[in-house]
Parts: sequence; C-alpha cells; structure tokens
Amino acid sequence: MFIGKNLNTIRMLSGYSRKELADKINVTEQAIWQYEVKNLMPDIKNIYDLSQIFNVKTNFFLNDINKIFDDDLNVKRSHIAFRSLNYNINNKIIYKQHMQAIFLNNLTKWLYGFLKVPYSPFIDLSLEVQNIIDKKESRYDIIAEVARVARNYLMPNEYSSKGLLFNLEKAGIIIFEKQIDENADAYSFWTEDKHSAFIILGNDKNIAVRRTFDLAHELGHLLLHQNVEFEFLENKEYRILEEEANIFASMFLLPEDEFMKDFDQIDKKSNPDSYIMMKEKWFVSYQMIAVRAYKLNLMSHQQYRYFWMSINKKGYKRREPLDDKLIIERPMKIKSIFKLLFDSSVINIEQWLEEMHIETEFLSEQTGIATEFFKEYLFERQNSSLFIEKNFQIKK
Repeated sequence: MFIGKNLNTIRMLSGYSRKELADKINVTEQAIWQYEVKNLMPDIKNIYDLSQIFNVKTNFFLNDINKIFDDDLNVKRSHIAFRSLNYNINNKIIYKQHMQAIFLNNLTKWLYGFLKVPYSPFIDLSLEVQNIIDKKESRYDIIAEVARVARNYLMPNEYSSKGLLFNLEKAGIIIFEKQIDENADAYSFWTEDKHSAFIILGNDKNIAVRRTFDLAHELGHLLLHQNVEFEFLENKEYRILEEEANIFASMFLLPEDEFMKDFDQIDKKSNPDSYIMMKEKWFVSYQMIAVRAYKLNLMSHQQYRYFWMSINKKGYKRREPLDDKLIIERPMKIKSIFKLLFDSSVINIEQWLEEMHIETEFLSEQTGIATEFFKEYLFERQNSSLFIEKNFQIKK
C-alpha cells in the first residue's frame, strides 16, 4: 500500500510544490494530490523516480516512516528567525525551513538519547538576558548590555572573535551548515520547551569574517527575540529586528573599550587597507570595523564617506584582503557525535539507513555533513562483514 503522507512529508521537507514535483516525474499536479491524499499507488517507474529525487529508498513510500520525521510540535514555524536578502520571504521557503528545523531537532534529540549530554550554559545566559530585557531602559542600552553579558559568557578573556563557532557549540547551541535557499544567509530558532537553540548556516559563504557575522547576528536573534513570532511581522517590524541583530553583532564582536584602543592606533582612518591588522585580530570585515567606529564617533562623516568610496573603488564589497587566507570554521558537534556512535558500534549505519528508508545522500543534504563521511562507515562495515564471512566460520 502506498502511504501518501510519506510523500507529502518528504516533498515539504525538500521544498517542492505539487506542481514542481509533477513536472519532475511527468505526471499531473492532480496525480500528486491523489498520491498524497487518496494513497493512490503510482506506477513502479514513478515510485523509483520519486526515490531518486528525494534520495530515499523505494520502500520509504510503502512503510511507516521513522518518528524522526514526525512533528512533535516542539518547533514552531512562527518562531524561526529566517534571514534573507529579500524581506518578502516566499511561504514555500518558510514551510521548507520549518520542516527541516523539525527534522534537525528530532535527529539531534535522537542522537542525544545515546549520550550523557552536559547542561547547556547557554540556557543560563538566555535567562539572564530575559532579566535584562525586562528592565525599563532604552532598547539600544538593552542591546549593549546583552552584548556585553553574552561576550563574558561565551568569549571570556578573549579579545578576538576567532573560535566563535566552537565556543557557541561548547555553550550548547546546535549548529548545522547546509544548503539553504537562494539569497538566504542563515536562520535560528529555539525549541518550544526552551531546552535547545539552533543556528542553521548557509554553506555558500566561504569567507571566514562573513561566517563570524552570521553567527553573531543569529546569536542576537536567539537572545533578544526568542519569544517573537516572526511569521506575523510586518516588513517594517521585521527590519527593526534585523537591525537590532546587526547592532548586537557589532557590539558583541567588537567590544567598545578594546576596540577603541585598537582603532585609535590607525593613522589613515578613511583608508580600508589600514584595517588589515584589526581584521586579522578581530576576525571581522573592514566594513564592520568602519561601521562600529562611525557609530562610536571615532570617524568623521567625511572620513566615513571616503572609506565607502574606497571600498567600492577597490572592489572590497565582494572580497577583501585576507578573505582567502583566514580559515573558516565549520560545525563539528553533530558530526563528532555521529563519529563517536559509529566508532563505538552504538549505531549500525547500514541497519539505521534501512530502518529510516533513506540513502546517505539524503542524510548529507539535511545535515550538511559530507556524503563521504557516512559512506566511509558504510563501506568499512560492509567490507568488514564480507571479510569475516569469507575467512571465518562459527564453531558448531
């Protein structure tokens, strides 16, 4: 029997409309509707084509699927802070990111079930931030205080922002790097029980300082806007929250006192090339340094204007000096957990993929972890079984 709900789940998770999927397998949109709603059995070729499109096994559509795909209502769509270059985000993209957020939360919870997971200090930080937000102060002062407290929690005694991703994972934030959608940078969310915070990074930016900014920006959303229903915001309201996250990122990455000391050493403040040592130290872009300096009145309007003219003239808006040299950080926590569980034989990857009815390519697409990583364990296990089978016999 064909299970239409399974097709609907995997289609939504992959971001296809019924029309788009119908075009892919050369059937009508009505046919896709009948498969999903009426459990109408497609022909064998179409089932095979669907399995190839979604990187799942053909029996994915014929059996009950793993509960990792279920919505346990712990990830609310309206609480996802989804950042795009275009403020008018397509509903289909929002639904896709919501389904992916549910899957990643369920997968993480399943992996954590095998481990003794240490308490997340990020939860303590978020509670302290809520106390700061409840104070009757200006919003700017609140953001400044939150940035200062967050810096002390997450980057204590460190003047550089190098290693930010590692410190966020260490504090308990769950970070994935994967293909998002065109023009999208990243998104973040809390689970409804407030036990877990996630940051999902786009994998199309291979510039370390941009990665640093994305992390700090999403950190700002997690701390400042954890109870906001983003889905229902007007564009103007959404832009205000985006600007707050930008201000937070600037304050968090470039703490005022130390930054002012460094910037004071620069002779030609309007010349972007004078910022190269600061960029290397702080792990942020020339542009962020200039914006922070201007907001702190360390540059005149004329110097600031000339700086941006130089940025445009030198082509630094697209790529700055050191962008090809600074090493970009990658998330390691979830991959390391997989490795631990595979190495210790807690998870039999071949058996697990069969139970999930998925291929390694699907797992790679959803987690952002290279397919080769999973295939290496699959290949080793298969070869090991084959070697034992051919060379040893069980005593009777």
